[in-house]
Amino acid sequence: MFRIPVVRISHKPVPQHRTAVAGISAGCGTSFIAGSIAWFKSLKGGCTLAELGTPYFCSALNTERRFEGRGFEYFEDALAARRTLCAVKNPYHSLDLFLRRPDAEGFPSPMCACKMPGEQVVFDLSGAPDSLLDEVLPEMDRIILVLDPLPTKLLGGAEKLERLRMQYPDAQLVVNKLNRGVNRSELQRFLGTDSYIAVQHLAPELVYKAEYNCMLPAEFKGFTEKTQWSELEKI
Repeated sequence: MFRIPVVRISHKPVPQHRTAVAGISAGCGTSFIAGSIAWFKSLKGGCTLAELGTPYFCSALNTERRFEGRGFEYFEDALAARRTLCAVKNPYHSLDLFLRRPDAEGFPSPMCACKMPGEQVVFDLSGAPDSLLDEVLPEMDRIILVLDPLPTKLLGGAEKLERLRMQYPDAQLVVNKLNRGVNRSELQRFLGTDSYIAVQHLAPELVYKAEYNCMLPAEFKGFTEKTQWSELEKI
């Protein structure tokens, strides 16, 4: 069978490297991977974390309290006011946050993917419907597909995974929550490849600690040891 991959758009008004992180099944850890990638990219010179999927980071980072007194502008509000997104500044350490309101309904316009500022942008597409992915992914320079190795999760997302891999053969696979209970041979057989980035299952206490402290898990010292960041760093 001959495959005709989607041709991604390379011409941009300003130099910008865009990384999309999309999940194959619900609860696979798309936001966790997107936040981690954005955090470590930011340590090398700044990065924009743009949330186009299901709202998460606003509540996880408690932006209302963290930005109390200086305000936090949600990019959807800026669009409604017809303000350029380049004027929105929500600095979090070396990250720039473009987040959705926690009570936001539906999903933003795909055009938002072309309006984010910054030389490096990581898009969190957690929970994004296929219609949004079909509009956004062609605009990306790199596509990350996140999987949960639990068999029921893999089987439930098999059709979506096959479709996206057909459309974007150069998409990178990240197997999140890998642990000793995973049969690596069966996983490889299911994926048809052993070329994937393995992220070990993060201890629940680290995730809970991060949210109680309104931080990203990647900010903790023990994170790199538990997630094999040396592999993720190649993204």
